[in-house]
Amino acid sequence: MIFLIVVAILFVNQANAAPPQSEAAVRQALENGVWLCDSPQSANGFWNKLGVAQNAGGDIKVSDMDSIAKKSGCGYVKSDHLKLMEVDGSTALKVSGDANDNPKAIYTGWVPPQEYIEYMRTHVVRKPN
Repeated sequence: MIFLIVVAILFVNQANAAPPQSEAAVRQALENGVWLCDSPQSANGFWNKLGVAQNAGGDIKVSDMDSIAKKSGCGYVKSDHLKLMEVDGSTALKVSGDANDNPKAIYTGWVPPQEYIEYMRTHVVRKPN
């Protein structure tokens, strides 16, 4: 129960924070998946680097986001089935699920809270039958 309360508070706080990159790029990239990172620190670093890049040059393209993600230890996974598994303070969320192109492969990684919130705006994760 406490876990759910923490997640709800985290979502409310993060939902009001504007993403550091352009809205269009975020929505386009997260329409089909997320960038999964190998640790909470790399997820946080990924999001911070996106903010620095936007402040330096304006709108960020999806290809720019992908390049920044790779440098941060993150990789893009196409999935409509990523579920929240764990919360690391307010810096990262651990998610897990299968990929659209390989349902037998289970992917687990860390994402910035803002990224997962944007992902969930276009996805509904249901319990398996």
